Amino acid sequence: MWDDEQDLRAALQRVVDVDVPPPGTTRVEDVIRRGRRRVLITRIGTVAGAIVAVVGIGVGASALGNLGVGADRLPPAGPAVSTPPVPLPESPRPGWVTHEPTYVPAPPSPEEPGVRGPGMCAPITLPPASGREVLPEEKYLPVLLDELAKHYPGDAVHIQNKTWVNVNRGLADVAVYSKDKQVQRTFSMMAGRYGGPLEQAAEYYASVNSGGCAQKMHWLNLPGGAILQATPDGIRAFTRSGRWYQITGYEVPLAYRGGPKDDGKSGPAALPENVIVDLLTRLAALG
Repeated sequence: MWDDEQDLRAALQRVVDVDVPPPGTTRVEDVIRRGRRRVLITRIGTVAGAIVAVVGIGVGASALGNLGVGADRLPPAGPAVSTPPVPLPESPRPGWVTHEPTYVPAPPSPEEPGVRGPGMCAPITLPPASGREVLPEEKYLPVLLDELAKHYPGDAVHIQNKTWVNVNRGLADVAVYSKDKQVQRTFSMMAGRYGGPLEQAAEYYASVNSGGCAQKMHWLNLPGGAILQATPDGIRAFTRSGRWYQITGYEVPLAYRGGPKDDGKSGPAALPENVIVDLLTRLAALG
């Protein structure tokens, strides 16, 4: 129990613990006074409960943000919106190359006792982040907005959220409403940093979403040594300075939102891949 909560309980107890008046001596004024006192206690308890709940949420979020990973190793970002994974085609896109994992550790031998059963993957590991801090939103947000304005001229662009969490993570959510008021597109960006070589980091983040199993990727080499990584879970950008960017989201007809029915054809759909590639290419150029 927190010290503040103990103090509050003690104060409330002092108010509640009053001597019971002798029979026949209770006056109307006493009843009214005790009634007001109990109303006050109820109000104090309600406010205190709200304060404890809010503080508890903050502490819990802070604990989750650092659960088991240390100050420089936040867990990798997952998709911001639950859109179905897109199977990776056998042949890479024009200009892209196929990258086979190279940082896969040797699986334990059958004779070696361990917790991994047959067919399970030996997970890829990643050293603690030691590169530059993630850029604050005043650095990456204008780039994001400028590129969206180029792709959707005349559409209404609204910033829904921008958060520089800490040196490890930055977040931004931007909604784009079509000028004909028919479609909403939501772009969720995460910025982070990594430790170790770029190739190792790219393989690690790809393996996390596949249960720790290394998987084949398609890469697009960018100027300055940065790369775009495509997996069934989406596309990320990795820079040689130790930063990464990821963009997920969806587009949905506005008539679908809260509509009376869903015909199965007008629900959320994946964002155009060429737009995500252009956005990540611009962000990767920031270093």
